[in-house]
Amino acid sequence: MSEQLERQTEESNGIVERQLLCEVITTAKEVKTITELPGISQERIKINAYDNELEINAENDKRRYYEIIQLPAEADTKLLKSTFLNGLLEVTLEKKDNKKET
Repeated sequence: MSEQLERQTEESNGIVERQLLCEVITTAKEVKTITELPGISQERIKINAYDNELEINAENDKRRYYEIIQLPAEADTKLLKSTFLNGLLEVTLEKKDNKKET
């Protein structure tokens, strides 16, 4: 808990910025990331994927989240699918090897 508090910083304008809690799950067919974004609405989330990295930027009046997540080399960053429910952002990317098989 104290680690989380140390990672939070408050800027002069009162916005709290903290490191995201993220998990990367790799299966046989896909790479999935699950990220906690409490207090953010779906419209305020920006996702970019490039060069085996997933960039997440989200902000509202009180909170700002920014993280670059390293993805496995087999993750295809050209096509991703995302869902957002109850403060959890789930981003799914297919593996490059899967496309060659079909």
